[in-house]
Amino acid sequence: APAAAAPDPRTDAVARQEAQQAERMRLASAESAFENERRDPRWSRDATAAIQSSLGQADDAVRGQVRSIDCRSQSCRVEIGSAAGPALGQVLPMVIAQLGGSLPRVTAGQVDQGDGSQATVLYLSR
Repeated sequence: APAAAAPDPRTDAVARQEAQQAERMRLASAESAFENERRDPRWSRDATAAIQSSLGQADDAVRGQVRSIDCRSQSCRVEIGSAAGPALGQVLPMVIAQLGGSLPRVTAGQVDQGDGSQATVLYLSR
């Protein structure tokens, strides 16, 4: 007998809740790994500069919403406010491509900004 199709999170409330929980766990895992990294001041400075340079080419809507860039020894965490809007979706592929040689692994997600809106958080790793 053919296997039943997996429930679609777009239309199945239980599947949607499970997908949201899996997303929260994935992001929490990335945050935990980042927080446990030791600091390498030299690498951190260089990586931060590369990210700032790449984001510096974005339009004002994105540049003005960069809330933080924090680099450790293997990865960086970048938080961009929700007011970046659709411009972020247009700029992000370019930024990731520019940084791909030095920071090829990317985990992205949404975090609560405390006012009901969501900020985008990127974990970029070498």
